[in-house]
Amino acid sequence: MFCHGSNSPWLELFLFLKIYEIFTNKNKEIDYKKIFKLVPYIEDTADSMRYDIISYECNIKEAALLLFDMIENDTLEEKDIRHKQSHTIFIAGVNLEGDLIGVTNSIFTPLGAIFEVENTGILLSNRCYAFNESRRIDDFKSYSPVKHTNNCIIVESDNMSFVIGAAGGPVQSQTLSFIINKIISENFQPYDAISEPRFVNLGYHSKTKKITYLAEDKDVEAPFTSTGGLSNKLGVVQLAGINKKSGLLFSVSDPRGHGVALGN
Repeated sequence: MFCHGSNSPWLELFLFLKIYEIFTNKNKEIDYKKIFKLVPYIEDTADSMRYDIISYECNIKEAALLLFDMIENDTLEEKDIRHKQSHTIFIAGVNLEGDLIGVTNSIFTPLGAIFEVENTGILLSNRCYAFNESRRIDDFKSYSPVKHTNNCIIVESDNMSFVIGAAGGPVQSQTLSFIINKIISENFQPYDAISEPRFVNLGYHSKTKKITYLAEDKDVEAPFTSTGGLSNKLGVVQLAGINKKSGLLFSVSDPRGHGVALGN
């Protein structure tokens, strides 16, 4: 599988995907309890990784193997996650030539820049607020990436090409890797994959007063708490693509949100 993701937190996404791949290659049943307990460790690993365009794939594989060893040795402790913002929408599309189109709109902080494009209901983003950590008006150098939004991700396999994206927040990489693995490794059809019950780690939550793990399955064991059914707290995803062998175009809208899949 080749996957191209833009904007942070792409490293977290690729680490998740590599860990799913290791489970598949070892013919091991996926242990969602341990994978989602691993979330803060994946964050820490991504933050500490040094990479360049030549060696990042090797570095990700090496880091993922070390993370997988933590699962195998059951050395994971409960830790909070840090990146919890969420203000993003995503639209996916594909044309008759198979060109993939993905549009992400993220206003960043609540109400964005507090300006509306006249009579459209579209709020302008205030992303420049988080361009760097110095907050100096005369300094526009970026000192650290904004850990926030996965822009459109393009996935290529022998059978299909598709673009996929999710609403912002801590579930992005968790949800996207879950769905991509369902489609690529487990051979789910796109709509079946996007409708499959999900698992997430939301980190420390003020309501529960603890690290909170959610699952959409009704019959789940600790540490997961059931949402009782599909819930937009586990991400709202859209994807669109083309089946390379049949030429069939597809556009899928997540049943958890209020999006729509358009066809012509």
